[in-house]
Amino acid sequence: MFLKESKAWIVAGLFFFVLGIAMVFVIIPWQIAEVKDVLVTARFFPRIICAIMAILGADLAYLGYRKGQKAAAAGIEERKLGVSMTGAKYIAVTFGVLALYVISFSFCPFIISTPILMFVLMLFYGQRSKVKLIGVSVLLPVITYLAFTYLLQLRLP
Repeated sequence: MFLKESKAWIVAGLFFFVLGIAMVFVIIPWQIAEVKDVLVTARFFPRIICAIMAILGADLAYLGYRKGQKAAAAGIEERKLGVSMTGAKYIAVTFGVLALYVISFSFCPFIISTPILMFVLMLFYGQRSKVKLIGVSVLLPVITYLAFTYLLQLRLP
């Protein structure tokens, strides 16, 4: 599928705006329990991130609209953006691996699932250095786990 650049920006911007709003007002309250008498609840960071996503999505849609208007006024032909078959394969494999990752939380914790996910995706995307593969796929989840568990005092699955 190919779209003019300004239309692609508008579509992507509206998608992220709607997703951010849905996350803030529907999905986060549905999935994360409200806790009373705490300074920072578990809903705080997800709401901040999703609100930022919605704002940036609206901005992207607006910039796409402006870009289309300027191109039409100047009579300039816009670039066409699209996804090749190779790109579609990368997208499909990434979504498939991420789906397996989410399912894996039923069987094993974050600290085991995440390094495996990162290792597989890094290998798929062409990283062949064993030091980088093992270093990043092990150290980053461990640092994330320790930061969330001990600094933020939040429990990861």
